[in-house]
Amino acid sequence: MELSIYDAIPHRPPFLFVDEILKISDDKIHTRLALNPEMEFFQGHYPGNPIFPGVLSCEALMQSGAILASRILQKQGVPGFQGHVPVVTRMNRVRFRKMLKPGDTVEMHVSLVTFMSDVFFMKGTMKHEGQKIVDMEFATKLARIEDLDLTRGGA
Repeated sequence: MELSIYDAIPHRPPFLFVDEILKISDDKIHTRLALNPEMEFFQGHYPGNPIFPGVLSCEALMQSGAILASRILQKQGVPGFQGHVPVVTRMNRVRFRKMLKPGDTVEMHVSLVTFMSDVFFMKGTMKHEGQKIVDMEFATKLARIEDLDLTRGGA
């Protein structure tokens, strides 16, 4: 059975930065994202010379990692995140090597380093035309939805 992006993670357009799962195993995932020139943020980042925001490159890698985490949980008999959402708790050793432009297509490779309790430690690389664009390490924790205070107006 193939894993659906929409079944694996709660993210949805316009804040979904994974178009396709190319390959997934018990501890690795390979995904793809096409940077559509119509993506709204390109209008303001930077006008006349738009580039894909580095923070969204990180987000795309972390979303790929969340899909992998969902698969790991499913393999353990837990269907999806069950009232939880994956939230980032840390990013380490983030390196941006090149800029991405509208129309570029990137591939993301994320691997599980370790999984303890409800925290997934991962590392990821984003590539464009075989060249590394972003490298990073990150941790994702499963947060209970009811514990998120969405009424405060802040993150």
